[in-house]
Amino acid sequence: VLIASSMSNLEFIAKLWPYIKPYRWQVLFILVGLSVEFGYEASFRYSMKFLIDDVILKKNKEVFFLLFAIFGIAGVVYSVICVTCDYYWARYGAKIFSDLCHDLFQHLQKQPLGYHNRQSSGDLMARFTSDAGIVDTALVIVLPAAFLSTGELLVSSVFLFHLNSLLSFGVL
Repeated sequence: VLIASSMSNLEFIAKLWPYIKPYRWQVLFILVGLSVEFGYEASFRYSMKFLIDDVILKKNKEVFFLLFAIFGIAGVVYSVICVTCDYYWARYGAKIFSDLCHDLFQHLQKQPLGYHNRQSSGDLMARFTSDAGIVDTALVIVLPAAFLSTGELLVSSVFLFHLNSLLSFGVL
């Protein structure tokens, strides 16, 4: 059984690993892209320190143009990486989900006839519609969002510690 009401993200990934494993290099590529995404987002917020300290307070136009150029170019690269990762995540998420549904169908076909007599057709259809939809949502939306949020939290914590270690201990 794949779905449990109290299943953690790690337990969910462990249960899905046999389905992810055939696509592990593609998923690794996606995770690297997601790492670039959260690195850019955290770096963009960190750059506000330089924008305030060097550009606004010291009126240093060179730093402004440097930041503008860096984040302008990085923003274009970031957008391409985001779209690419979303495309590949949807593509391989659909393949993983298709493999999962195929195995579920095969499992149901191997059940004895008495099992099908005890189960209503609505219950069996719910396995393929609503229950499978929950797994698909968790696979394609929740897992990448959890990875992005966790990574961004870690990178932002490092930046916060660099800015003010006392404040970062207060936040933790």
